[in-house]
Amino acid sequence: MDATRRLPVILSVVCAAFGLYRPAQAEETFYVGAQLPYSVIQGDFDNTHFLDFGPGFGLGVLFGYQPLPRVAVEFSWSVSKHKAQGVTADLQERSLNGRYLFSEDKSMQPYVLLGYGQFSIGDSSLTLGGSGIRFGVGIDSFLAPKLSLGAALVRSVPSYNRIEKSDGSAILVGSLRGDTTSLILNMKYHF
Repeated sequence: MDATRRLPVILSVVCAAFGLYRPAQAEETFYVGAQLPYSVIQGDFDNTHFLDFGPGFGLGVLFGYQPLPRVAVEFSWSVSKHKAQGVTADLQERSLNGRYLFSEDKSMQPYVLLGYGQFSIGDSSLTLGGSGIRFGVGIDSFLAPKLSLGAALVRSVPSYNRIEKSDGSAILVGSLRGDTTSLILNMKYHF
């Protein structure tokens, strides 16, 4: 089953999970979570400037703190696999994000996200690195006071301007824009 066929199944499961449980109230503290990103790389990764990588699934973790009822700060790290012309590359993201929650309703929390991150993309022979901003929208639904499920649509706009690893002689003139759109499903434990 290819990646585009899996997405509707995953979304259906998440929607069913949101509907099966009655709302619970959130606790404002630290949280740790797992995330499942589905990412589409665009920008200069178009077979003209660089390889055109297909969409890919990944895994990640996040750590956060919610100091105020409507504000959270989190660190996110994820890796997703992408294929292009027989090459499988890892897209890695490490970012610090701020979240503003639109509601103090502790059962369902829609939010906007703004952050800055370090990104890398490549395989064992060539890896490019760069940095850029992230922004998006999301929602968390609490299944229990300490457990939430969430979904977010996030746009990352990194500029790959350095070669982090190369097996041969490679020169990067200028930078490559690696706009990435990700649908991120997550589960968080609040303590």
